[in-house]
Amino acid sequence: MRKDRGVKAFFIETTTSEVPNHRRSFLSLPGTQAIAYIYMHISSKKGWAKGPALDEEIWRAALEYNPDIIVYIGACGGNTPSPYLFERLRSHVAPTVHFCSDAADDPWWPFLEEYERANSFSLQVALDGVREWPLKDKGLSALTPLDPACFPAVPLPHGRRDIAFGFAGNGGSKARINHNSDIRRRLIDEMREFGLQVRIREGDAETYPEFSSFLGRCRMVPNFGHTGSRRHMHVKGRVIETGLAGAMLLEQRGSPTSTWFKRGVEFLEYETGEDARQLVRFFRDAHAETQAMGERLRARIFAEHGPRQFWDRIFDRISLQVPA
Repeated sequence: MRKDRGVKAFFIETTTSEVPNHRRSFLSLPGTQAIAYIYMHISSKKGWAKGPALDEEIWRAALEYNPDIIVYIGACGGNTPSPYLFERLRSHVAPTVHFCSDAADDPWWPFLEEYERANSFSLQVALDGVREWPLKDKGLSALTPLDPACFPAVPLPHGRRDIAFGFAGNGGSKARINHNSDIRRRLIDEMREFGLQVRIREGDAETYPEFSSFLGRCRMVPNFGHTGSRRHMHVKGRVIETGLAGAMLLEQRGSPTSTWFKRGVEFLEYETGEDARQLVRFFRDAHAETQAMGERLRARIFAEHGPRQFWDRIFDRISLQVPA
């Protein structure tokens, strides 16, 4: 890395709305630069590079940018770059890092293992806080990095928040609910009956300010910790978002959130919709208590899980020297 500039990162991203937040967290560090190559992982979509052409476009863009680090945020199947492209990038361009937001979910495991066999990445990172995953001894377990600047520097006091109980995010699958298997959607529907206000997250990344603003108006926020397959549980990015918004987190029992934050101190747990109903009823008018819980979660995130701490761990693991 040249000493006349800061760290340059080349991000390889899908069009998924949450993905730009990872790049934004990197750019929140002083002296950083980044660009993104954005590709379409849905094979049926027309007008996007696929297969060898996708590999070649990414290769040429990375060579031209000449980054210090390459970050891949991909998809579980579909139209994705080949493992051998990443090995080539790692060997000839810059250290490569894979971010996986669903490392707890077994459909991802064959891909993670294939990347490892191909020596594709300098480091693979589980962004969902899971401790048990195929690369637990070689990879890095972490929580979703988010730029705190996306949230107010001073959260709104709970006495002035107009939403007692609110949820912002994906509402779950209508197809799954018809087969009685989408736990998230069933819980959301049940919680609506006792006052849950819902803001469905649009696919457009530009709507994130409105999303974070909504959370900043909430006093209590439920989280649904199941992975995409609904067979496992992990730490959603919403846990970090709720903390940065200064809200009190209600997390599903069984989530690995309890391995990162203190149950009963920095968040509360529920198991059933009725459990959540009782918590909401108890804390509905307890503004000081919900605010104190949110402040403790927020303080732990700033102390241990901010962009600086997250990216320093990455730089250390790939032996990237970063200017002071």
